[in-house]
Amino acid sequence: MVLIIDFLNQISQFEVGNIDKLPTKKEIKSIFSKMDFKEIDNFLTSCDNQISQVQQNQFLSKSDKYAICQNVMVFYKLAKPIATKKLKNSLNF
Repeated sequence: MVLIIDFLNQISQFEVGNIDKLPTKKEIKSIFSKMDFKEIDNFLTSCDNQISQVQQNQFLSKSDKYAICQNVMVFYKLAKPIATKKLKNSLNF
């Protein structure tokens, strides 16, 4: 779980302005690849939950909901193929 906490902390530091750049897609994929299946599956589940919560938030405009969900989906789309591969490897397919 340490990897994902470090990753999320890095994103929040970027948003606050304490760092100049976010990790590249290649670096993000590397972070996801180092996670075990359970950890990456928990991350994907939290992405699903975040999207659901945003969509149900009555105080956000439609455009704000779309923007937030798009940002979450960027990470989801990077993590999902890695999770699928790890699951297949664990089931020996």
